[in-house]
Amino acid sequence: MGGDLSGVLAKLRRAEEHREAFDDLVAEFAAGEPYTILTEYDPRTGWHTLRWHVLREPPLEELALVFGDLISNLRTSLDYLVWQLVLAAGNRPGRRTGFPVVRRAKDWEVQSRAALQGVAPAWVAEVEARQPYHRPERPALHPLAILEHVNNINKHRFLPVAALSAERLDVLIDLRPAAGEPIESRDFLDRPIAPGGEAARFRVASGVMLDVTVNQAPRFRVSFDDGLGYDWHPLELVEWVRETIVRFEPAFRV
Repeated sequence: MGGDLSGVLAKLRRAEEHREAFDDLVAEFAAGEPYTILTEYDPRTGWHTLRWHVLREPPLEELALVFGDLISNLRTSLDYLVWQLVLAAGNRPGRRTGFPVVRRAKDWEVQSRAALQGVAPAWVAEVEARQPYHRPERPALHPLAILEHVNNINKHRFLPVAALSAERLDVLIDLRPAAGEPIESRDFLDRPIAPGGEAARFRVASGVMLDVTVNQAPRFRVSFDDGLGYDWHPLELVEWVRETIVRFEPAFRV
């Protein structure tokens, strides 16, 4: 019996290294305090508005390169997995051996036949159980479907950075001039950071001016222009692939 997970796990480790490098790039950029927050007060409406002042743009090309390598290694690890499953069954992989991605149940038989030829039936069933078509609503947003979609984009061009947004913004507000009054607030942290763009706004019923301080540097995240219209994080894909590989470990136990 042949087949082992060494190459599969090596690809997964490499993907994790790229994810860490990606997170480090974002953290390094944020540590350089590339943005400041300016506060505006409108006495007519009582709104205090926090706006972004951009001092330095993020390293978009470098982020896209590292992210592309992360995605490529994740997707390849799944194809490596199926190749090794064929060997573990005592068979020979073929030119079309790979981990299929099927979004519609009716397409499973056709799309999986050549890709999983030579895989033991029990493990074919496990591959099928991991398919996007089992997600009844919007299978395109299943982790495997996202990985396939983004990897296909990355094969042909840079996956462009769509936006840098804030995950968290800590603000201290001195409410003593409006003691006992409820505060009305809104935040716009899901919006892309842009020069002069709003980060948040707040006011009290009396409309008095309050003292506002940004408590610490904001935390940022990067999203990509993948056409999905869905906010996902690279760690979600890494964890899904890792969990998938674990499910197949018994196939390689002697």
